[in-house]
Amino acid sequence: MPRRNGQRDKLQNKRISRKRAPGERHYAVIKNVFNAAHVRVTTVARVTVKMLFTAFVFNLHQLLSVSYLLLSGKMRGNEK
Repeated sequence: MPRRNGQRDKLQNKRISRKRAPGERHYAVIKNVFNAAHVRVTTVARVTVKMLFTAFVFNLHQLLSVSYLLLSGKMRGNEK
């Protein structure tokens, strides 16, 4: 018999998602922006190199995004 989602369950799910959300964003960007959801190389060494480059490009992407926000003044606390 399925359990009904009461108010207590909804609050617990909200607490869990707050902790999980900051970490999940990285995986979503790597999957959707860089198309790295599935790896089509065959050996562990090649997968390691591919993921290393993907992580490097992700860090560059983050750096450019943050620098754009800082220059435009759209970061929290810098709003005019």
